[in-house]
Formats: sequence, C-alpha cells, structure tokens
Amino acid sequence: VELERVLNHLIELREEEEYDYVLIETSGLADPAPVMQTFFSSKTSQGRFFLDGVVTLVDAKNIWRHLRPSAWGPPSPEVPRQLAHASTVIINKCDLVTSSPSPPPGTPSD
Repeated sequence: VELERVLNHLIELREEEEYDYVLIETSGLADPAPVMQTFFSSKTSQGRFFLDGVVTLVDAKNIWRHLRPSAWGPPSPEVPRQLAHASTVIINKCDLVTSSPSPPPGTPSD
C-alpha cells in the first residue's frame, strides 16, 4: 500500500511527463514478491509503471550462512526467494572467497 501511494505521488508530481526508470531498493533480506505484486495489481498507477526486472545482490563470502543451517542459525527463507525472483544476479565480495573449495560454515567435516 505504501509503495502504491508513493508511485501515485510520483505520477502527480510529473503529470504529463514520463519517468525513464524508477529504482526501488529493498535493503537486507527482504522478500521481493510483495514489491513485485504492486506492479501487477496496482490500478492507481494506471499502467504508467511496469516491472522491468529484479536485481539480487549476492555476498559471495557469506551466502552459505543464509542458505544452510549453521552456527549462525537457521537458513534464511528470503534468500532463495530473492534468487528465484531475480532476473539478474550480481555477485560481490568475490575477492574475499578463496579459490579452493571449502565446505560452507556449519557443514560437518569428514
């Protein structure tokens, strides 16, 4: 509801002109589905906005602690949702990951 209100306000600010793009950023571990749903069901933005894509930023060093149970706690359900909804995945902190494969944190060693 809040996002829909903001989009409507943007339309009011620029009555006749159109926006090239509006970027919506959700910080941390947010489920992208409710944000996406706003674009599919919003009647009040009158088709002036459409969803062009979903970008997910992945922390290469710490992704495993969010995908598997570990000493950090249970897996985060939002991470697979973000990856599933993404049209583009950007992987950062690759320089902090070693080139030799190692088990994710919390994985029992042989």
